[in-house]
Amino acid sequence: MSDTKNAKPSPDEDVSRIKELLDKGMLNTITVDTSIFDEKGRTLTKGMFSQLTQFGRHPATLVISDVVLKEMNSHLVDQLKSAKAKFSPDLLVAWESLGLEKSHVQELLSILKERPSLEEIAKGQFSEFLDESDAEILLAKDHVPMDDLLEMYFQRKPPFEESNVKKSEFPDAIALQTLEAWASKTGRNLIVVSKDKDWKNFCSKSELLHLVSDLATALELLQTPDEVVKTMLRRVHDELQDPGRYLHAAMTEFVEDIEWYEHIRLDADSQFQYEQDEIEVEEVSNILFPTHLEDIKLTELTAENITVTFRTQADVRFVAHFNFRKWDSLDREYLSMGSGKMELTAAFEFDIILILPIANGAFNDITMDAEIDTVDMQVGEIEPDWMSSSNREDESPINIAAWQHTSSNHR
Repeated sequence: MSDTKNAKPSPDEDVSRIKELLDKGMLNTITVDTSIFDEKGRTLTKGMFSQLTQFGRHPATLVISDVVLKEMNSHLVDQLKSAKAKFSPDLLVAWESLGLEKSHVQELLSILKERPSLEEIAKGQFSEFLDESDAEILLAKDHVPMDDLLEMYFQRKPPFEESNVKKSEFPDAIALQTLEAWASKTGRNLIVVSKDKDWKNFCSKSELLHLVSDLATALELLQTPDEVVKTMLRRVHDELQDPGRYLHAAMTEFVEDIEWYEHIRLDADSQFQYEQDEIEVEEVSNILFPTHLEDIKLTELTAENITVTFRTQADVRFVAHFNFRKWDSLDREYLSMGSGKMELTAAFEFDIILILPIANGAFNDITMDAEIDTVDMQVGEIEPDWMSSSNREDESPINIAAWQHTSSNHR
C-alpha cells in the first residue's frame, strides 16, 4: 500500500485533486465498483453505465477488478431472473381471464424457453461490454498477497473496521488491494467511482486512488470539450430555463410520458388479502429544471454527438386500485371482497440523459432517456370502497398519509 503519512483528509476533496492531476497529465484511468452498477439499474446496454464503453475510443483507460466483475455478473444474472419472472405461467392465467387468445402468450413463453440460459446471456453482455470499452481486468492473484490481506484484517484497516458488519468486506478488501497494488506498480493515479463507505475510507488513506461518488461527475472530469461544445452546453442550459423554448417543452413532454407506474411500489396493511391492480397517473407537476450551468454534466463526447446528464425531480399524482379477497374456511375458497382505490402523490428524483448531434447544432434531433429512482410508499391501512364513505359519488378517492424512500431503477 502507498505511504499514508500525507493521506488525504477527506474523499470529498478528491474532485479538486483529480482536476489538478488531469491538468498535469498525471491521471488517465478510471474504475468503478459494484455499487455504481447497482445504482444505474444493473444494465450494460443502456443508460449512464453503458457510457463506460466510450473508453474503448477515449484517451483514458477503464480498469476493473476481477472481483468487482464477478460481483456485477452475479447481480446482472439476478436482474435477468427478475425480468424473466414477469413472464411466469401466471401471465397465461391473466391473459385468459381478459378473454384474450392464450396462444399468443404460449408462443411468447416458448420463445423464452428457447433462449440461452440467463448465465449465458449475462456472459455475452459482459463480453460485448468489455470488448467495446477495451477494459483491462485486474486479477487479484497477480496483485494481492495473502499476508497483506490478513494484516489488514487483524489490524482492522478499511474495509475491516470493527463497526463493519458487511458480509462483503473480504471481496471489497481484495478488490481495493488489487487496485492499490496495480496503481503502485504502474505509478498511475486512478479515479475510483463508488458510493460504498468502505471504499471511501480506503481511498482517503491512499495517495493514488481518488474517489468520486457520482458516475456523471467522474465521466465529466475526463471530457475535453472545445469551444463549440462549450457553446452547445450553454445553449442547452439557456433552452431549459425558458418554457417557450423547444428543449424545455420537449423535456416536459418526455417527463410527462414516462411510464411512472413502473417505478412505484406500494405496501399496505389490510384486514383482507389484497392485490394491487393498476396505477393510473393523473398528473405530473413541479418538474425541476437545472438552474446552474454546472448542473449539466458532459458525460460523453464523440465526433458526432455530445451526451449530457442532469439530476431533476417531479411530483406524480396517481390513483392506485386494489382488489380484496377473504378465505372462506367452510367452502375452502376465496371470496371477493370488492375493490378499492386511493389517490396519492409521489415525489420522484431521476437523471435525464440527452444525446445531441454536434453537426447542425439544432435541438430538434435529440435522444432522451431517464434513470429513475423507484419510489417505495407505505400507505397504511386500506379497505374496499364499500367499507368507506369515499365510495359516494360526491366524494373523491381516499387520501392517506404516506412516507416514501427511494432506490435506484431504470426507466
